[in-house]
Amino acid sequence: MKYPAIEDLRLRAKQRIPRFAFEYLDGGCNEDVNLHKNTAELREVELKPYYLSNHTASSLKTELFGKVYDAPFGIAPIGLQGLMWPGAPEILATAARQHNIPFVLSTVTTASIETIGKLTDGNFWFQLYHPAENALRDDLFDRAEAAGCEVLCVLCDVPSFGYRPRDIRNGLAMPPQMTFSNILHILGKPEWAIRTLLHGQPEFANLKKYMPKDLNMGQLGKYMNQTFSGRVNEAKACAHPRPLARQTGAQRSGQRRRHRDGHPPRLRRRHCIQPRRAATRRGAIVYQIPAAHRATPRRKDQNYARQRYPLGC
Repeated sequence: MKYPAIEDLRLRAKQRIPRFAFEYLDGGCNEDVNLHKNTAELREVELKPYYLSNHTASSLKTELFGKVYDAPFGIAPIGLQGLMWPGAPEILATAARQHNIPFVLSTVTTASIETIGKLTDGNFWFQLYHPAENALRDDLFDRAEAAGCEVLCVLCDVPSFGYRPRDIRNGLAMPPQMTFSNILHILGKPEWAIRTLLHGQPEFANLKKYMPKDLNMGQLGKYMNQTFSGRVNEAKACAHPRPLARQTGAQRSGQRRRHRDGHPPRLRRRHCIQPRRAATRRGAIVYQIPAAHRATPRRKDQNYARQRYPLGC
């Protein structure tokens, strides 16, 4: 095995990509205190052995949202993934599909919803950076649903962008800057530089259709600040744009009745993940879009929240 440990992969990545790209991926906010705490808490998890019990086989398979995955972990969303390596989201999505683990696509990554949908046959999750305009949000919902996405992760962040000293020093603030130091680091990583040149400059693929054309760096920074200004609240996270077109008249009628009664149907909020110590103080509301619109039996050991609306409805 070429890379037997995660640390081996980390060191290899540090050798192959420019410093500004590595520190964007590897670093956290402020002094990385919470980043180190997260790592320490994961290392505190211990497995309890049963030495004298009968053992037939070991399996990491895990069922989540009605789908069985081959491992209890997946690939987390990262914005501007193509900065680390050209075509990174496509590479990771393909690998996730091959190994049957979840892949989460960020709103602000460098591959479009449609591209990832084709590569994964719709077996991916979508992380929504909630935009300021509901029309943009609704269109992202439509695109995700059309691509076959069945799980939506709503990012619940702090009101302002995280303070990341490394990124500021490296010129990766908004608007981004190309410093002389960054140019030297690029020249020191010729393979990364050549592949990036051939692939093209990383861009926000999911937002490209909404952006004005020919934005300079300053205008890009202003656009991003305006597009994702404000904070996600309960009303935004569970907003209801319109009913699903594929529902029958009776279903839509029942939906309207339940909505008037104050019980929105369909989407079930399965988990509200609010890490006690998150590197960027982020949480996520994870939703599942049911393949068949029917109620899920509630078990005593499952603390499901009230029902919500489905993606794209």
